[in-house]
Amino acid sequence: MKKYLYQIDDTYDKNDIEYAVAHAMEFKYLESDKDWDKLADKVIEASATLRQQIANNFTGMTSAQREYFIEQFRPLFSYTNRLMESHPSDKLAIACFENNMFLKGLLLRSETSVANAIAAMGDKELTRKYNRFVKASQELVSRQYVSGPGNYYAKKKLESEIATLETEIANASRDFRRENETANLSVSKLKKSLDNDEIAMLIVEGDKTVYSLLMDKSGKVAYKPIATKERLTQLTETPGTIYVDADAVGKLFDSIIPLITKKELYLTTSGVFNQIAFNSLPIDKDGHIISDLAKIHIVGSPTDIPTIKSAEAINLTAQNSILWGGVDYGLTDSIHTEISNTRGIMRGDMLVNLRYSLSEVNEISGILRRGGGKATVVSGSGATEKSFTSRNHKRDYILHVSTHGFFHDSGSFTNPMQNSGLLFANSQKYWANDSLVSSINDDDGILRADEISKLDLNGCRLVVLSACQTGLGEYNSEGVYGLQRAFKLAGAQSILMSLWSVDDRATAELMTEFYNGLIASKEPDGALVSAQHSLRAKGYSPDKWAAFVILN
Repeated sequence: MKKYLYQIDDTYDKNDIEYAVAHAMEFKYLESDKDWDKLADKVIEASATLRQQIANNFTGMTSAQREYFIEQFRPLFSYTNRLMESHPSDKLAIACFENNMFLKGLLLRSETSVANAIAAMGDKELTRKYNRFVKASQELVSRQYVSGPGNYYAKKKLESEIATLETEIANASRDFRRENETANLSVSKLKKSLDNDEIAMLIVEGDKTVYSLLMDKSGKVAYKPIATKERLTQLTETPGTIYVDADAVGKLFDSIIPLITKKELYLTTSGVFNQIAFNSLPIDKDGHIISDLAKIHIVGSPTDIPTIKSAEAINLTAQNSILWGGVDYGLTDSIHTEISNTRGIMRGDMLVNLRYSLSEVNEISGILRRGGGKATVVSGSGATEKSFTSRNHKRDYILHVSTHGFFHDSGSFTNPMQNSGLLFANSQKYWANDSLVSSINDDDGILRADEISKLDLNGCRLVVLSACQTGLGEYNSEGVYGLQRAFKLAGAQSILMSLWSVDDRATAELMTEFYNGLIASKEPDGALVSAQHSLRAKGYSPDKWAAFVILN
């Protein structure tokens, strides 16, 4: 093994992917020797190399190539998570934090349309430069696998051109500049974005357990175990328990709560925690929940923190808003009457016209107008799928959709982005005849996440999905593949969504309180906490208000 590694050291530079992959083969020997300190050093070195190489190569790759490329190296990052779980150390905690920060939303950040943002600037010369930058980057990647005279000089010429274009585009486009700055963000750089009362927290999955990594202004990363995966799965299978039983939940966070109390927390979830409303978990028998202790912002990755904090403060309610509600799904009166009279309406439970949806959007539109904003309500048979997709390129500040949402975890479609969506006018005839599985129709009233992801919603500061299960989807270390990813890909900044089926009447009341909070100059996270507190004070059970979370 040593002879082989000596040869690798002589052949490759420490910054080459081949060097990192070859030295990863050494890990099992260091494990058998129980040389945990040296193993940690080797893992840290390999992780840093792979992160940098992935960041360097992504621009020149198609989406499919990016997914394939990163999957080749995901095992090393997973190994780092497992090593942290079994043999934690301060230096490994930093590397583990940086790995997970890098991976979280990596493909999303790469796909998020910088091109749309540049095109919206209306600068044709800048658009030309960006297109040339992408093309040159793609050519450079392809030349990595070409040999022969002249290729070396061609690569050098491309590298020089790319560097020049990169500088020129970055000087002109804030979005492009931010993309480059966050490509491989380190703990030492991230800490500069945190204030003394702020914490960045990552939920990480190890081999058998789930743990947290908490980073403060000093750049120190604390490792705090939470629970076994088995225990967390048990808790999420009984949501009626997890949000009311402080004894079952509170002890999981005993080591975390002192670190986040009276702090502003930027939280990035993972695995089973994507199905848990962390803000609403109980911490004692007096009815207190985690959001009573800390101001919490859920973010796709800690790399989003600098952008979120530098975002221009704006009165959302004084801007242009579009609201969909009171949707006519094409049901007959007899069907609607029969269902309404025999069971309470749960959004997503069955496709029925929602009794409180129209009054919800009408009341909210009134609130927005009183706040000086322009609000348009789209309802009834006019609330079509096309009425939503027509907002492409419109740069609306708030998009509010009060309707049925769906998520099929059975995987009806191979593409997970087609297994979740929103229902619009006249969707009943398609919803009822299994066409959801057999075909995808642009005019069927069933707006899938995949279709949303192809829209340009840049400029949209807030999407409110007043529907059921809109925060769910298939998930991996990259994040959740569903509606939340779709709206992020489309360019939306923040998304209010739900994690389970929600009650129609209680949801309408929660949404009204939420917009009252926005009018009172609260930012969205604060407005949601205020709205949930209002329903808690009225005696509503957690299943009526805890489902909603905001992804920033």
